[in-house]
Amino acid sequence: MKTTIYLKQSLIALSFSFASVAHSMPSNSKSISEPLPYLTELRAENTNTLMEVDLALDQLMASSNSLKSLESLDGQVQILKKRKAELIQRQSFLNRMILQFDSKFRGGDVQQFLKVSLKEMSQIDVKSQDSGPSLWKFLNYLAISLESLPQGHIDVMKFVEGYMKRSPMNDPIEPKEYLSSLDYYNGVQAQSATGMTPSEAADSLEQRSLPLQQL
Repeated sequence: MKTTIYLKQSLIALSFSFASVAHSMPSNSKSISEPLPYLTELRAENTNTLMEVDLALDQLMASSNSLKSLESLDGQVQILKKRKAELIQRQSFLNRMILQFDSKFRGGDVQQFLKVSLKEMSQIDVKSQDSGPSLWKFLNYLAISLESLPQGHIDVMKFVEGYMKRSPMNDPIEPKEYLSSLDYYNGVQAQSATGMTPSEAADSLEQRSLPLQQL
């Protein structure tokens, strides 16, 4: 009984973790996040969630003492394994982002640096046999999303976090769809200092994203 309650609590907590999307478009530049500390904190959070998934899997295995109980737990095991696979890819993505900023970033425009870095990472991944089948597309979609937004009017790191937590790495959300979904966040319309909403930015992407949609 205690195991069942614990597992339900773990699954609920993990669901909230996957559903949470940070505010992506602050109204001024004073709230812009520092890249390295922000990414390091995200990695620590992701590590903790990975540990929670492993603990939940351990609890499931400990509660299975017969063939029948194993069969009944299969659905929960598959959900947790799928989440773990996503978290492992996130961890790899965050490690690479931290390396990019630590080794190459010397200050300046974070948004521009990320657009270039993500494109370069995507070009490497599309030729790699070791990365996930759609990771190159995730990186490209994120770069295109950043390109479509007004320069200097978003908290770039929160935007990256939001896309990472909203868009599965093996089945990434297209830029137009993601930007359109940001028009309303907790009932408050997100609008840039130039008056362009995310969906208006998304509309301007329609032609640019057609080649990716055909792949």
